[in-house]
Amino acid sequence: MTPSHYRSFRYAFWPMWRAQLSLCMAGIGTVLVAKSAWTGQPIQRPDLLLHVAMGLLMALVMCGPVHAFRFRVGPQGLHTFDARGRWQTLPWAHVRAVEPAYLLHFPHLRIRLDGERRSFWLPLMLADLEGLHQAVVDAAGAEHPLARALPRPARASFRC
Repeated sequence: MTPSHYRSFRYAFWPMWRAQLSLCMAGIGTVLVAKSAWTGQPIQRPDLLLHVAMGLLMALVMCGPVHAFRFRVGPQGLHTFDARGRWQTLPWAHVRAVEPAYLLHFPHLRIRLDGERRSFWLPLMLADLEGLHQAVVDAAGAEHPLARALPRPARASFRC
């Protein structure tokens, strides 16, 4: 890996969309049922079409962040964000601890640095988690706390 070479990783679209769609549909469904109970009228077809349209709109809204927010791994460190959404490159040598955590109900790794009170976050719903693990091993080594904390998908084994 050359000093200027970084590998980029983006969010996986489908897990993000499913979670957002579930929340959106539950909210709209609750409003429709409450409106129907309040007015005494059954749920109408336009209301159901609104339900479907909001799901499709949520897919369009999710496309932007999924493609815009990329996490980079390179020789200098990991480019990720803190709890306030500020992006920063974390030098490999300054990573003190990495632990699994949830941020907004999504699985992440919480990264703590030497001399920093704030935590940084790396989502685990990335499109190429195996590639991220390999990039971290290539850039920081297999014994780095982040390389050890990243989950690796189970591989099928051959049985006789």
